Amino acid sequence: MRTERIGKHFQQPFYNVTLNSRNSQMTLHIDAHASVSDTTHFIENLEALEIESGTRNSEHSTTKMYEEISIALERAAHNDQIVIVALTGVGEYYSSGNDITSSFGGNMEDVVAAASKKFENLVETFINFPKILVAVVNGPAIGIAVTTLGLCDVVFASDKATFQTPFSKLGLVAEGCSSYMFPMIMGHQRSMSMLCLNTKMNAMEAKECGLVTEVFSHRTFQEDVWARLVQYADLPAKSLLSTKRLIRLHERDALKRACRAEVLQLKEMYFSEDFIKAMLNFSSKRSKL
Repeated sequence: MRTERIGKHFQQPFYNVTLNSRNSQMTLHIDAHASVSDTTHFIENLEALEIESGTRNSEHSTTKMYEEISIALERAAHNDQIVIVALTGVGEYYSSGNDITSSFGGNMEDVVAAASKKFENLVETFINFPKILVAVVNGPAIGIAVTTLGLCDVVFASDKATFQTPFSKLGLVAEGCSSYMFPMIMGHQRSMSMLCLNTKMNAMEAKECGLVTEVFSHRTFQEDVWARLVQYADLPAKSLLSTKRLIRLHERDALKRACRAEVLQLKEMYFSEDFIKAMLNFSSKRSKL
């Protein structure tokens, strides 16, 4: 079985979407201005979509990136040829967290409302996504990149990956349905340690608590992961997707309630004294760099 991966390098924020079907491979590059180009190549027996998020110079998430990833997932959801979607990062990080300051400017209430809506749409896209969603954690992950792992079906991690959700340092709260999924996955105490006390996990610790499915050597990470995805692609598609639908059926409403509750609390926290102090401290430290 032959597979090939193609891509262009952009200096601006982008995600790289590689559609691998049984007959063709199509790559969509969407830059910061949402322009799209595509190329088609032959590939054999692989039904998978790879989405890379980040930039070549920075791996922070932005509300623009939330919107673009949502669009990519929606396209994959409605493409009958796609069975598996792999999410991965660009560069050394899976994601270095949400670039909160990138969204600010203008009327604060309007900015928070718009950003919250895009964020909620992204999380609901994860919740509703009908295909097999595989997180390929190629390096450190922070914030939303960690919390949404609980909404993925499989999580592969490099042994150099770390996982951190420093919400209390920022005067914020849990997000990405982590207030619901993390206690289910790793129990109350470990969830509190991560979501409230800013504990950083390494890859093996994340595997031991159930957040990560499998850890691979960073040296051979991409080769090992894509070999595994090829194996998954040979499984009966209807069986895979039907089983996922049955599993998600019993928790979808609870996940959406958790998402809405988190977003409402986040909107309140953005105007809190704790958050304002955290942002002032952050700006002060950055100005000294």
